[in-house]
Amino acid sequence: MLTKLHRWGGRQRSPLYRAVFVGAAFALSLGLRFVLDPYLPPGFPFLTFLPVIVVTHFMLDTRAAVVLAGLCGLSALYFFIDPRNSFELNSASALALVFYVLIVATNLVLLHILKLALATLAAEKRKSEDLAKARTLMFHELQHRVSNNLQVISSLLKLQQRTVKDPAASAALELASARVNSVARIQRSLHDPQRQQVDFGQFLRDMVDEVLHASGVQDRVTCRIDADPVPINSEQSVPLALICTECVSNAIEHGLAESGELTIDISLKLTGDNRAVLVVHDDGAGLPDQYDISASTSLGLQIARQFAAQLGGTIEMHSEEGTVVKLDFPLQDEAAEADQPVESLLQPVRAGS
Repeated sequence: MLTKLHRWGGRQRSPLYRAVFVGAAFALSLGLRFVLDPYLPPGFPFLTFLPVIVVTHFMLDTRAAVVLAGLCGLSALYFFIDPRNSFELNSASALALVFYVLIVATNLVLLHILKLALATLAAEKRKSEDLAKARTLMFHELQHRVSNNLQVISSLLKLQQRTVKDPAASAALELASARVNSVARIQRSLHDPQRQQVDFGQFLRDMVDEVLHASGVQDRVTCRIDADPVPINSEQSVPLALICTECVSNAIEHGLAESGELTIDISLKLTGDNRAVLVVHDDGAGLPDQYDISASTSLGLQIARQFAAQLGGTIEMHSEEGTVVKLDFPLQDEAAEADQPVESLLQPVRAGS
């Protein structure tokens, strides 16, 4: 509001505009004083002049207000201060003029300070807007570069995969490429610094399609997704993306027979207590008897366990007409582990690999 007032009252006006404005203000205040004169008691010669002087100072500047104040003071002295119709001064008229000058001077000084403050405020606002714009551009550029670099890494892994003859090594490179692609997708979705949340339900649909195409089994695997629009913040998005990638990749690797088909049901639901549950269920062969996820030496499952701990959640696997992976996690950082850097959480994975 103050900035709008500054723009309204701080515009540069032409000399003709200023002269017309001052003349109209003087005529209006003088005419109104004549109209009110029969109804006013003695002692109010400047009643209609002071507000007009204030408005003129705000709309124009101090010089115009001083000119108008001089015209108004002389008019009040001549028409409304005894002896009327005369510029004769006596002790009473001189005292009235002194008070008039003090009041006008005080108002003009205060208004001048106010206009300086408004000008400073407007300049600071412009500076803040410029800084915010520069920050947004830098953020977009950073996210763009990070996403591009991740895409380059993923492409390099794919190129390396083509030259590898060992099936196990080729599968490892394929999974690594899918993991990097998931992180790159998250980076692209966080390009807006004011919207540091991801609709993970929609992201899940896009990610699953990408994993299936990367694995080359999209014709033999059917993915059914039932996902609520769960908002995930930027700190949780990357761990969740990698966990989902590992669960889907693990279902394809161990649940899909060589010449068969596979159905994967993925559910992401809010539980009403500021938590969400992600369930990945495939109709493959299921887990071996007495399988323990905490004792698994699979790199993908170790990554999933460590990132589940980072989220402050729990992950479990069991057989139920196939394999079921269930991740229960809070929608905001409730665990102390959430503040740990990813590198420290992955130390056990590196040691076990």
